[in-house]
Amino acid sequence: MQKRSEEPAPRRRISCVSYLNSIPFIYGLKNSGFLERSNTELSLDIPSVCGIKMLNGVTDIGLLPSALLPKIPNGAIVSPYGIAAEGPVLSVMLFSNDPIESVKKIVLDYQSRTSVLLARILAAGYWKINPIWTEGKQGFENSCGPGEAILVIGDRALERTGKYSCTRDLSEDWFAFSGLPFIFALWVSGNKPEMEYLKNFNDALRSGLQRIPELTSHYAHSGIPPALMKDYLENRIQYTLNERHMQGLELFLKLVKEIPSEL
Repeated sequence: MQKRSEEPAPRRRISCVSYLNSIPFIYGLKNSGFLERSNTELSLDIPSVCGIKMLNGVTDIGLLPSALLPKIPNGAIVSPYGIAAEGPVLSVMLFSNDPIESVKKIVLDYQSRTSVLLARILAAGYWKINPIWTEGKQGFENSCGPGEAILVIGDRALERTGKYSCTRDLSEDWFAFSGLPFIFALWVSGNKPEMEYLKNFNDALRSGLQRIPELTSHYAHSGIPPALMKDYLENRIQYTLNERHMQGLELFLKLVKEIPSEL
């Protein structure tokens, strides 16, 4: 009697943010052999697309903007790693040529809903302003009019360091407001894979995090000075989440419920 061959493991899909701060995760997933051994496909997306893919069931695991966690059916955090900061992060910035108390209009980055909601929380609870909110279109980050501020995230924010006379770092202001760190993104699954898969997945992430000093010297970015990139990855981003990070997340999600979710 002919022995039946084992069926291959189902193909998994992972969506990871394509920003500079995810380089350690991307490196670990691509260079550890995890993707090949586990029959997993990796896509690189902006944060809003990571969220859309997870909401639509297109991915099994995603580096998800933290504001979307409650919206994922059966959503579960599947890793002790994420993208967080305690104090200035440099990549979630409000840029203006006017002081914050003079800002009448804020143009919002379309790439991340979490940062938009954080800005609205800070406007009401910390900056004490009530601006007009508008959603930016592609290229919005290249101009800022009188009485206007622009919310810019990710690599584009780092590229604009020092180019505006008035800046607010949202992570820094969140810490001043709450006394807690802020989680911008965390690894989430709506269909939690088996424990062995998750162990191998997290081992791959950890292997990339262990190479951060090396990665900062090998990954060049035309718009970001090497010294800034090194400081950002080694000192600003916190990749390992702890109890205080989760307390910050809990407070953020509580405050999100108190503001309109739409513009």
